Amino acid sequence: MSVALVVSGCLAGGSRGRTEVVPVPGDDFLVQVWDVEAGLPDSSVTSIAQTPDGFLWVGTLHGGLARFDGVRFVTFHAGNTPSMTSMEVQRLLVDAEGTLWVGMVEGALLSRRDGRFRFERASTLTPDSWLGDVVSVRSNEVVLSSLFGWIFRGRREGDTNRWETLRPAEAILYAATCEDRDGVIWYRRPEWKLGQVRGDQVSLPEEWPGLQDQAVTALARDADGRVWVGTRKEVAVWDGSRFINMTPTNGPPTIGVQQLACGLAGELWLRTDHGFRKSVGREWRVIAEPISLGQRQDLRPMSLHPDGQGGAWLVRYAEGLWHLDGAGRLARIGREQGLPNDLIEAFFQDREGNVWVGPAGAGLVSVRPRTFHLLHAGGEAGEATVHSVAEDLEGTIWLGTAGNRLIRVREGQVTPVELPIERAAAQATIAYPDAAGRVWIGSVQNGVWLWESNGLRRPIPLDAVGTVARVFLEDRRGCVWIGNEFGLYRWQNGQLKHFGEADGFAPAFVLSLAEDAEGQLWMGTGRGELRRFRDGQFIGYRPPDAQDQREGPGDGTAGTAGGTRGRGALTGAEQFWALLPDRDGVLWIGTLGRGLLRFQDGRFTRYTLSHGLPNEHVSQILDDGEGHLWLGTRGGIARVRKTALEQIARGEVESVPFASYGRFDGLPTLECSGGMQPACWRGADGRLWFSTVKGAVWVEPRRVPFNPLPPPVVIEGFWVDNELLHAPELLPGMQAPRARPLPGAGAPRYRIAPGRHFFEVKFTALSFTAPDKVRFRWRLEGGRPLAGTGVERSVNFSHLPPGSYEFSVVACNNDGVWNETGARLGFVVLPHFWQTWWFKILAGLAVAGVLAAAYSLRIARLRALERLRLRIARDLHDEVGANLGSISLLAQVMESHPSAEDAREVRVVAAQTVDTLRDIVWFIDPAHERLSDLVQRMAETARTMLHGVAYEFKQTGDFHASHLPLDFRRNVLPIFKEALHNAIKHSGATRLAIHVRRWGDWFQVVVEDNGGGFAPEQAGKGNGLMNMQRRAAEMKADLAIRSRPGEGTTVTLTARIP
Repeated sequence: MSVALVVSGCLAGGSRGRTEVVPVPGDDFLVQVWDVEAGLPDSSVTSIAQTPDGFLWVGTLHGGLARFDGVRFVTFHAGNTPSMTSMEVQRLLVDAEGTLWVGMVEGALLSRRDGRFRFERASTLTPDSWLGDVVSVRSNEVVLSSLFGWIFRGRREGDTNRWETLRPAEAILYAATCEDRDGVIWYRRPEWKLGQVRGDQVSLPEEWPGLQDQAVTALARDADGRVWVGTRKEVAVWDGSRFINMTPTNGPPTIGVQQLACGLAGELWLRTDHGFRKSVGREWRVIAEPISLGQRQDLRPMSLHPDGQGGAWLVRYAEGLWHLDGAGRLARIGREQGLPNDLIEAFFQDREGNVWVGPAGAGLVSVRPRTFHLLHAGGEAGEATVHSVAEDLEGTIWLGTAGNRLIRVREGQVTPVELPIERAAAQATIAYPDAAGRVWIGSVQNGVWLWESNGLRRPIPLDAVGTVARVFLEDRRGCVWIGNEFGLYRWQNGQLKHFGEADGFAPAFVLSLAEDAEGQLWMGTGRGELRRFRDGQFIGYRPPDAQDQREGPGDGTAGTAGGTRGRGALTGAEQFWALLPDRDGVLWIGTLGRGLLRFQDGRFTRYTLSHGLPNEHVSQILDDGEGHLWLGTRGGIARVRKTALEQIARGEVESVPFASYGRFDGLPTLECSGGMQPACWRGADGRLWFSTVKGAVWVEPRRVPFNPLPPPVVIEGFWVDNELLHAPELLPGMQAPRARPLPGAGAPRYRIAPGRHFFEVKFTALSFTAPDKVRFRWRLEGGRPLAGTGVERSVNFSHLPPGSYEFSVVACNNDGVWNETGARLGFVVLPHFWQTWWFKILAGLAVAGVLAAAYSLRIARLRALERLRLRIARDLHDEVGANLGSISLLAQVMESHPSAEDAREVRVVAAQTVDTLRDIVWFIDPAHERLSDLVQRMAETARTMLHGVAYEFKQTGDFHASHLPLDFRRNVLPIFKEALHNAIKHSGATRLAIHVRRWGDWFQVVVEDNGGGFAPEQAGKGNGLMNMQRRAAEMKADLAIRSRPGEGTTVTLTARIP
């Protein structure tokens, strides 16, 4: 049967579309169609080719040229590619050096190499120059042929070719032209004659040595460069001097060779008057009957294409597509089998063996062998959800559906089996054949039924299992086990037993059952627990990473007698939907949403997406007997070698290849059924059966093709802040990047200016067998490594810190074969100057300097504070201590000779002491640190000390803005007080003039009296004057004392304000 994959809106302009699967009758091929809605520029496909980089190229009649990666189309036409002269592509060819040759309908010729299109030759405006084939390629010369036998020779001159045209005499339309390994060009001419071209010389011999029949009807060249011919009587090969007869002798005589085609493995295909044949050496390997063709006439001959698998494809316009396999079986793929029509305009087979055709006006079509086959059951099985599939002893297939009936399929006959309705119709039905030839039927809401030779009966009362039976298993002793929401049941010798807590079975939803080689029964529950039943005892096991909502994680090794307790409903973190015991003691477990589990000797190993598993909802597991596990999931069906899984369990590798199968392989849907058993089955003939929500499918594992070709990986573009920085070639719509890669070999590297924030990389991988199953693994090295996996073909980064980065991406095909080389791209994000190493060093040094300066300043302040403390202590010692000493002496005198005068002296000294203490407190108080506070204090001091003496206190300047350090205030006020004290005590002054002024950063105090004065030479002899000079020196001030006997004294203190 065939499946037409109708693709609508598939990735046009880089967006992902929807693929609809439509089953159709026919042979075992899948047909997939891309049209304009899928991104193809025009539905009239004229030619198809593939370049060595893996891209598929599609020429169209009215839409120009399209490049295809299996997901996205990129269109080139006259509007966006200057080299293209029109929208009408006639022919595409790829030569041995990888150059794409584009022949236009009007005769113009273009080439594409190194990512650039070049205009090669102008139009001749006649069909004579329509591109036919690549005849030969040398280092500086290419030879092309036209459909009408013309030969075009292009000689390389710099970046272009200089063309010359040679038209051999009497060339034949659609005749083959080829070059042998000696550089001689062979062609056919009228009357079935052969012609040769050596250099510029044409040779037209009438007879060729070695041929029995000189009427050559077919011409071909093999992979070794040898020329083969076919005649009405023979097949022969040219040895350089004569033709050697290579006609096989092990079959009917060769009569009427019409066409030859050489395969890559040395086989030779022939189309004769009596059918098709394949020879290897001089032995016939395939002899097939001729094709019965229709009556439609067309000038285009049938073409013959070896498929690389021992068969061949046959194409004839208006007759569709034919396939001849290695056994000689012929299959037709036409309109009835899913092709849009039978008018095949173009044919091509890619490097993976996929066949591409262009039916007239109907888009691009791929044709490939079907892997999975949908069971046709009169429209019933193919459309309804199938919950179970099984095969009985007679080979009958039983399907359990989503309704109240089963479907029996035997020898192509479909028979529905309706269940009697006792209370309510079943919501779902399953079937399980036993060893006695009976079929157990379970259902939801309609209980258990039994199909026997004499009809249908109910072996168990409806309510005995709660009207529900989801899981069946027959063990080697003939006991039938049943599982459902209410636990576990056993049917033995006509008796039903329900296992409960009295039997050591904690309540649980039983979702799956299996028996291992030792006869142990295993149960998968809906609470993330595996249970084993042996010798009448139940033991429960839970993976160490399983988390129940109530009981915490399991230990993964020690079993729990009876299993963990809880309700029978689905309450656990994961559900065990499938069990498969292996012969080597391994138990495989499929979970809902948490991947695949391997259980052996009490140890669990979990396989998830990070290990290569395509989907983590595993509801079905089968062993094909060839070393593979097949997994039914919600993302299609997967296949993996068990030995590869064992490597992960031993810690030898981190991931393994999984082959993935989906709609492009014949599945009607990606969602496999689950939650009921048997959901899958291995048939007696080795077929594997899987149930899906859209029918049952089967596969023959031994006939599944393997794709060994890793997909080429291409980075298509690198954008920074929406500006293109790198592209291996400029595609339409791309602006030429202004940046140039950094010099050096290897992957391109770019320098990115500071302040760029958003980075995007687009990439693709070229595998056309199943483009939807191509997976990518990317990594960004540099700084904090980033990595990811998936099917998306682009990745974005933002706000990368300055540094050197390398982006790498690898991809795998549908069979999990990875291209580990992949593609790479490097870039350097430059820093702002404040992000550079030298700035950071300087900033570090500056910070260190600031910290050192702050530390030094703190130390200096601490030392200054210490000095201040010492000075205050000294002041206290000098003044307060002296006063207190005087009081002590006077007190001693008063004890022996009390007098009023001594008491007055004590009072005076005490008052001076209090005054000194007040000054010290005033100095320390930070509220008095302004200059104005000092001036006010000086005014108050003058008013107190000069009581009864005439004086004038004058202020000049602004005293409000400046804040004074403690040292300044501590020295200025005592000097001022000493000057007043000397004036009223020693000079006998009756009038004083005090002037305090400020100008700029200077502060000055002038005290002038009219006292008796003193001689200048006596200025430094008194303690008071010496203290004044010492204090002035401490504050680095200038103290001037001007005095003469009888003329008074003037004290001037001048200091810079700190």
